[in-house]
Amino acid sequence: MRGLAGRTAVVTGGAGGIGAGVAARLAEEGAEVRILDSTPVEGGIVVDVTDVDAVRHAVADWQPEILVNVAGVYEPEDIADTRSDAWERTIAVNLTGVRNCCAAVAPSMRERGFGRIVSISSNAAVVGFRAMPAYCASKAGVVGLTQALAVDLGRFGITVNAVLPGSIAAGMGITSGWTSDPRMRAWDAARTPVQRVGSAEDIAAAVAFLASDDAGFITGQALVVDGGFSINGGPEID
Repeated sequence: MRGLAGRTAVVTGGAGGIGAGVAARLAEEGAEVRILDSTPVEGGIVVDVTDVDAVRHAVADWQPEILVNVAGVYEPEDIADTRSDAWERTIAVNLTGVRNCCAAVAPSMRERGFGRIVSISSNAAVVGFRAMPAYCASKAGVVGLTQALAVDLGRFGITVNAVLPGSIAAGMGITSGWTSDPRMRAWDAARTPVQRVGSAEDIAAAVAFLASDDAGFITGQALVVDGGFSINGGPEID
Protein backbone atom coordinates (compact mmCIF):
# COMPACT_ATOMS: atom_id res chain seq x y z
CA MET A 1 0.00 0.00 0.00
CA ARG A 2 1.20 3.50 -0.74
CA GLY A 3 3.17 5.22 1.98
CA LEU A 4 4.02 2.24 4.19
CA ALA A 5 7.45 1.35 2.79
CA GLY A 6 10.17 2.75 5.03
CA ARG A 7 7.78 3.94 7.73
CA THR A 8 8.53 3.13 11.35
CA ALA A 9 5.73 1.38 13.22
CA VAL A 10 4.97 0.19 16.74
CA VAL A 11 2.46 -2.59 17.31
CA THR A 12 1.41 -3.26 20.89
CA GLY A 13 0.27 -6.79 21.68
CA GLY A 14 2.22 -7.98 18.66
CA ALA A 15 3.51 -11.21 20.18
CA GLY A 16 0.54 -13.20 18.94
CA GLY A 17 -3.02 -13.20 17.66
CA ILE A 18 -4.25 -10.12 15.82
CA GLY A 19 -1.16 -8.16 16.82
CA ALA A 20 1.18 -10.66 15.18
CA GLY A 21 -0.93 -10.56 12.03
CA VAL A 22 -0.79 -6.76 11.96
CA ALA A 23 2.96 -6.69 12.53
CA ALA A 24 3.52 -9.21 9.74
CA ARG A 25 1.32 -7.29 7.28
CA LEU A 26 3.02 -3.95 7.98
CA ALA A 27 6.44 -5.59 7.57
CA GLU A 28 5.32 -7.15 4.27
CA GLU A 29 4.34 -3.67 3.10
CA GLY A 30 7.87 -2.46 3.86
CA ALA A 31 7.46 -0.82 7.27
CA GLU A 32 10.05 -1.23 10.01
CA VAL A 33 8.09 -2.75 12.89
CA ARG A 34 8.80 -2.82 16.60
CA ILE A 35 6.61 -4.94 18.89
CA LEU A 36 5.67 -4.00 22.43
CA ASP A 37 4.10 -6.80 24.46
CA SER A 38 3.90 -8.13 27.99
CA THR A 39 5.03 -11.49 26.53
CA PRO A 40 8.64 -11.80 25.36
CA VAL A 41 9.01 -12.16 21.60
CA GLU A 42 12.01 -12.05 19.29
CA GLY A 43 12.68 -8.49 18.21
CA GLY A 44 10.18 -7.08 20.68
CA ILE A 45 10.27 -5.15 23.93
CA VAL A 46 8.55 -6.38 27.08
CA VAL A 47 6.27 -3.54 28.20
CA ASP A 48 3.15 -3.23 30.34
CA VAL A 49 0.99 -0.70 28.50
CA THR A 50 -0.60 0.37 31.79
CA ASP A 51 2.79 1.83 32.79
CA VAL A 52 2.97 5.12 30.92
CA ASP A 53 6.62 5.75 31.84
CA ALA A 54 7.64 2.32 30.56
CA VAL A 55 5.82 2.94 27.29
CA ARG A 56 7.47 6.34 26.84
CA HIS A 57 10.88 4.80 27.47
CA ALA A 58 10.20 1.99 24.97
CA VAL A 59 9.40 4.38 22.11
CA ALA A 60 11.84 7.17 23.01
CA ASP A 61 14.53 6.12 20.50
CA TRP A 62 12.09 4.84 17.89
CA GLN A 63 9.60 7.68 17.48
CA PRO A 64 7.23 5.71 15.24
CA GLU A 65 5.26 7.23 12.41
CA ILE A 66 2.61 4.52 12.85
CA LEU A 67 1.13 3.27 16.11
CA VAL A 68 -1.22 0.28 16.21
CA ASN A 69 -2.79 -0.40 19.60
CA VAL A 70 -3.70 -4.08 19.81
CA ALA A 71 -2.82 -5.06 23.39
CA GLY A 72 -5.95 -6.05 25.28
CA VAL A 73 -7.47 -8.43 27.80
CA TYR A 74 -10.80 -10.16 28.21
CA GLU A 75 -12.42 -12.04 31.06
CA PRO A 76 -16.08 -12.77 31.77
CA GLU A 77 -17.56 -10.61 34.50
CA ASP A 78 -20.64 -10.61 36.70
CA ILE A 79 -21.57 -7.01 37.48
CA ALA A 80 -23.17 -8.18 40.74
CA ASP A 81 -19.85 -9.59 42.01
CA THR A 82 -18.44 -6.64 43.92
CA ARG A 83 -15.37 -8.66 44.91
CA SER A 84 -14.12 -8.94 41.34
CA ASP A 85 -11.38 -6.63 40.09
CA ALA A 86 -11.98 -7.59 36.46
CA TRP A 87 -13.33 -4.10 35.75
CA GLU A 88 -10.16 -2.36 36.91
CA ARG A 89 -7.86 -4.74 35.02
CA THR A 90 -9.85 -4.54 31.80
CA ILE A 91 -10.19 -0.76 31.75
CA ALA A 92 -6.51 -0.34 32.69
CA VAL A 93 -5.23 -2.38 29.75
CA ASN A 94 -7.90 -1.89 27.08
CA LEU A 95 -8.53 1.82 27.51
CA THR A 96 -5.87 3.46 29.68
CA GLY A 97 -3.20 1.41 27.91
CA VAL A 98 -4.31 2.79 24.55
CA ARG A 99 -4.27 6.32 25.95
CA ASN A 100 -0.75 5.78 27.35
CA CYS A 101 0.61 4.62 24.02
CA CYS A 102 -1.01 7.50 22.14
CA ALA A 103 0.41 9.96 24.64
CA ALA A 104 3.88 8.48 24.22
CA VAL A 105 4.00 8.88 20.43
CA ALA A 106 1.98 12.07 19.97
CA PRO A 107 4.84 14.56 20.65
CA SER A 108 7.14 13.17 17.95
CA MET A 109 4.27 12.79 15.49
CA ARG A 110 3.22 16.41 16.04
CA GLU A 111 6.78 17.62 15.60
CA ARG A 112 7.12 15.58 12.40
CA GLY A 113 3.77 16.75 11.06
CA PHE A 114 2.68 13.21 10.25
CA GLY A 115 1.28 10.19 12.04
CA ARG A 116 -1.08 7.27 11.81
CA ILE A 117 -2.73 5.86 14.94
CA VAL A 118 -4.98 2.82 14.60
CA SER A 119 -6.50 1.25 17.71
CA ILE A 120 -8.14 -2.15 17.87
CA SER A 121 -11.52 -1.85 19.53
CA SER A 122 -14.24 -4.51 19.05
CA ASN A 123 -17.74 -4.87 17.74
CA ALA A 124 -18.49 -5.24 21.46
CA ALA A 125 -18.28 -1.44 21.44
CA VAL A 126 -21.56 -1.34 19.51
CA VAL A 127 -23.21 -4.65 20.47
CA GLY A 128 -24.02 -5.78 24.00
CA PHE A 129 -22.71 -9.23 24.93
CA ARG A 130 -23.49 -11.26 28.01
CA ALA A 131 -21.02 -11.14 30.92
CA MET A 132 -18.87 -8.45 29.24
CA PRO A 133 -19.63 -5.12 30.94
CA ALA A 134 -15.99 -4.11 31.35
CA TYR A 135 -14.95 -5.36 27.94
CA CYS A 136 -17.83 -3.64 26.14
CA ALA A 137 -17.27 -0.40 28.07
CA SER A 138 -13.51 -0.39 27.48
CA LYS A 139 -13.88 -0.99 23.75
CA ALA A 140 -16.56 1.69 23.45
CA GLY A 141 -14.15 3.98 25.29
CA VAL A 142 -11.51 3.32 22.64
CA VAL A 143 -13.93 4.61 20.01
CA GLY A 144 -14.60 7.77 22.02
CA LEU A 145 -10.88 8.28 22.61
CA THR A 146 -10.24 7.80 18.89
CA GLN A 147 -12.72 10.53 17.98
CA ALA A 148 -11.35 12.96 20.57
CA LEU A 149 -7.74 12.46 19.51
CA ALA A 150 -8.67 12.76 15.83
CA VAL A 151 -10.00 16.24 16.57
CA ASP A 152 -6.98 17.22 18.66
CA LEU A 153 -4.29 15.86 16.35
CA GLY A 154 -5.68 16.39 12.86
CA ARG A 155 -4.07 19.77 12.39
CA PHE A 156 -0.67 18.13 12.89
CA GLY A 157 -1.16 15.73 9.99
CA ILE A 158 -2.05 12.84 12.29
CA THR A 159 -5.02 10.58 11.60
CA VAL A 160 -6.58 8.50 14.37
CA ASN A 161 -8.94 5.63 13.61
CA ALA A 162 -10.26 2.45 15.19
CA VAL A 163 -10.87 -1.03 13.80
CA LEU A 164 -13.67 -3.02 15.45
CA PRO A 165 -13.14 -6.76 14.89
CA GLY A 166 -15.82 -9.36 15.32
CA SER A 167 -15.08 -13.00 16.11
CA ILE A 168 -11.49 -13.70 15.09
CA ALA A 169 -9.86 -17.13 15.08
CA ALA A 170 -6.69 -15.86 16.73
CA GLY A 171 -5.47 -14.74 20.13
CA MET A 172 -8.25 -14.06 22.61
CA GLY A 173 -10.83 -15.36 20.17
CA ILE A 174 -9.30 -18.80 20.56
CA THR A 175 -8.29 -18.73 24.23
CA SER A 176 -11.72 -17.48 25.31
CA GLY A 177 -13.42 -20.30 23.41
CA TRP A 178 -15.37 -17.85 21.26
CA THR A 179 -13.90 -19.16 18.00
CA SER A 180 -12.44 -22.46 19.23
CA ASP A 181 -15.50 -24.01 20.88
CA PRO A 182 -17.37 -25.83 18.05
CA ARG A 183 -20.80 -24.80 19.35
CA MET A 184 -19.85 -21.13 19.68
CA ARG A 185 -18.16 -21.13 16.28
CA ALA A 186 -21.21 -22.68 14.61
CA TRP A 187 -23.54 -20.17 16.28
CA ASP A 188 -21.31 -17.27 15.29
CA ALA A 189 -21.03 -18.39 11.67
CA ALA A 190 -24.82 -18.77 11.46
CA ARG A 191 -25.26 -15.26 12.89
CA THR A 192 -22.73 -13.70 10.47
CA PRO A 193 -23.85 -12.80 6.91
CA VAL A 194 -20.58 -14.00 5.35
CA GLN A 195 -20.97 -17.23 7.36
CA ARG A 196 -17.50 -17.54 8.82
CA VAL A 197 -15.40 -16.21 11.64
CA GLY A 198 -12.62 -13.79 10.82
CA SER A 199 -8.85 -14.14 10.72
CA ALA A 200 -5.98 -12.01 11.94
CA GLU A 201 -5.26 -11.27 8.28
CA ASP A 202 -8.73 -9.76 7.84
CA ILE A 203 -7.98 -7.24 10.58
CA ALA A 204 -4.41 -6.63 9.44
CA ALA A 205 -5.66 -5.66 5.97
CA ALA A 206 -7.96 -3.00 7.43
CA VAL A 207 -5.19 -1.68 9.67
CA ALA A 208 -2.71 -1.51 6.79
CA PHE A 209 -5.19 0.52 4.74
CA LEU A 210 -5.83 3.02 7.55
CA ALA A 211 -2.08 3.39 8.07
CA SER A 212 -1.44 4.05 4.38
CA ASP A 213 -1.36 7.27 2.40
CA ASP A 214 -4.59 6.17 0.71
CA ALA A 215 -6.42 6.79 4.00
CA GLY A 216 -5.01 10.26 4.54
CA PHE A 217 -8.47 11.90 4.52
CA ILE A 218 -10.01 9.38 6.92
CA THR A 219 -9.89 10.14 10.63
CA GLY A 220 -12.00 9.67 13.74
CA GLN A 221 -13.70 6.63 12.23
CA ALA A 222 -14.68 3.26 13.67
CA LEU A 223 -14.38 0.60 10.96
CA VAL A 224 -16.30 -2.54 11.91
CA VAL A 225 -14.70 -5.69 10.47
CA ASP A 226 -17.00 -8.49 11.59
CA GLY A 227 -18.48 -10.03 8.47
CA GLY A 228 -21.73 -8.18 9.11
CA PHE A 229 -22.39 -9.76 12.52
CA SER A 230 -23.25 -6.46 14.17
CA ILE A 231 -25.82 -5.40 11.57
CA ASN A 232 -27.64 -8.72 11.18
CA GLY A 233 -31.01 -9.24 12.81
CA GLY A 234 -30.26 -12.90 13.38
CA PRO A 235 -29.70 -16.17 11.52
CA GLU A 236 -32.29 -17.43 9.08
CA ILE A 237 -34.54 -20.15 10.48
CA ASP A 238 -35.69 -22.99 8.26
